[in-house]
Amino acid sequence: FSFWIKPTDSGTNRQILSIGTANADTRASQFQVLRNATNGIQFYMVNLSYGGRSNDSVIIQDEWNHVLVTRDDLRGPGDKLKFFVNGVDESFSDGTRFAPSSNANTGLWIGEHQNGFNAPFLGGIDEVAIYNQDMVSYINEIYGGGFIIDLNQIDTKPINWFRMGELSQLNGTQWTMTDVNGGYTVSSESMDGNNRVLDTP
Repeated sequence: FSFWIKPTDSGTNRQILSIGTANADTRASQFQVLRNATNGIQFYMVNLSYGGRSNDSVIIQDEWNHVLVTRDDLRGPGDKLKFFVNGVDESFSDGTRFAPSSNANTGLWIGEHQNGFNAPFLGGIDEVAIYNQDMVSYINEIYGGGFIIDLNQIDTKPINWFRMGELSQLNGTQWTMTDVNGGYTVSSESMDGNNRVLDTP
């Protein structure tokens, strides 16, 4: 997963990405990525049972931060899950293992958890991209030296890529955001034209 975030608060766990499961537990998800209360990035799979996190204090409030969360089972124990922030490896812990299967029963949620677990993200989110392979060797290209780039110019293209503001349309209070590569559409809730920002890198 690759994305840019500009949080406008700190001290609270804030959801960035999640996909839900049919589990009755309100925390349940196929996966979720959040900015935690210590300004790090946290990743969970299957009801918080399998996860890892970055170092603390790597996400800067009121500034755009690039994040790449990537996993490769070919790496050794404790090194499978990697967290890069602004092009730097900020990995702290990797508790991930081969998780039991968890079938998704929701679409992709950006900035919120399908059951309201933790708090919704406050601030900006841009360039959400999903890959189907480990992307460690591409971090310098994806980060782009601090500037948003055309991710389809990299040898390994994302399977899903939501540019957020670009290719989006506002209909009343709902944005529809097109998936550049995968053909999906994400719809917003409780938003208006003021929710689009133009200060991205």
